[in-house]
Amino acid sequence: MILFSFLYNKGLFLADFSFLLIVAGILYVYSNFLESNFKSIYMVKEKTYIQNNFKMKATLIKFLSIIFLYYFDLINVNIFILLNVFVFLFPVILMVRNLKFSFKFTIDKKLISSQLRYGFILYLSSAMIFLTYKVDQFMVEGYLGMSQLGVYSIGVQLAELVFIIPHSIIIPLRGKLFNMNNNSIEEREVITTTTTKLTMYVCSFLVIIGLILSPIIPFVYGKEFQGAIVVTIVLFIGVIFASIAKVAANFFYTEGITKIHLLITFIVLLINVALNWALIPLIGINGAAISSTIAYFFYGVLYIIIFVKRGNVKFKDFILLNKKDYSIVKSYVMKIKK
Repeated sequence: MILFSFLYNKGLFLADFSFLLIVAGILYVYSNFLESNFKSIYMVKEKTYIQNNFKMKATLIKFLSIIFLYYFDLINVNIFILLNVFVFLFPVILMVRNLKFSFKFTIDKKLISSQLRYGFILYLSSAMIFLTYKVDQFMVEGYLGMSQLGVYSIGVQLAELVFIIPHSIIIPLRGKLFNMNNNSIEEREVITTTTTKLTMYVCSFLVIIGLILSPIIPFVYGKEFQGAIVVTIVLFIGVIFASIAKVAANFFYTEGITKIHLLITFIVLLINVALNWALIPLIGINGAAISSTIAYFFYGVLYIIIFVKRGNVKFKDFILLNKKDYSIVKSYVMKIKK
C-alpha cells in the first residue's frame, strides 16, 4: 500500500483515477477474496444454503440502497463500488459469526507449497477459460471497432444469463464430491454425470425461452442492436455445452486431476482464437459468435469424451434421462411445493 501510494503521488501508477476510486477498487478485490475463501468452508460443510442466505441479504440491502440513492441523486461511481464491497464483506462478517471460530496467524510451509502446486495449474486453467469467454470481444473490438463490440456484447450478456444455473450448482456439487472421498469413484462419477445431465436439460429449457424472445432485442435496446439477434441465438446454443463443462469439471477438481482441465481449456482457447481470427474479418460479429459456440461445443464434449474413456460412464448417461433422474426431479419438486 505504501509503494502504491508513492507511485500514485508521483503520477507513475493509475494517475488518471481518483485516489478514493482506487482504494475502493482495492477493497473490492480483497472483500471478494475473503468471501470466496469463507464460501469454500460452507461448501465443504455442504451448508451453502446458509452462505446464500447471507449473500441474498447483502444483495437486497445493496438493491434498496441504490434505489434510495438514485432517487435522491446521490449515486456515483465511488459509492457504487463501495456498495459492491459491502455485498462481499457483509456476508463474510455473518459467516464468521456463524462459524464461531477464532483466527491465529501462522505460516504452514507444507500447506502453502501443496496449495501452490495444486492451485497454479487451476490458476492457468481459469485464466485460459476466462480468455476463452473474452477473446471474441477483444478481437471484435480490434477488427470492427467499439460500435460493433457494443452490439456483440449485448448478445454475450443475454446468452450468458443461462450460466446462472451451472453457477448455482457448482458450489454444492463440489462440496458433495469432496465429502464423498470415502465412496467409490463410480458413485462420484454417477453424481457428477447426473448433475451435469440435469443441468444441461434445465439450460436447454432456458435457451428455448431465450430463442423465442430474441427477436424483441431491438425493441428493448433500440434498432441499433438489431445485429445482436443472430449473435444471441448462436451463442445460446454454445452456452449449453459450456454449462456441461462448468459442472463436469468439478469431478476432476475434487479428484486432484487438474491437468485434464488445463489441457481442455488450452485446446478450447486455441480453437476460439483461431476461428475468431478466420471468421471475424469474413462475417463480422456473427463470425465471433459462431467461433465461440464451436469452442464451447468442444469445451463440453471433451469432458464427456474423457468421462466415457475412463470406462465407468457411457455416453447415454450424459444425454438420456432415466427413472432415477425422474425420481430426483420429482423429489426436488415436492420439496419446493412444501
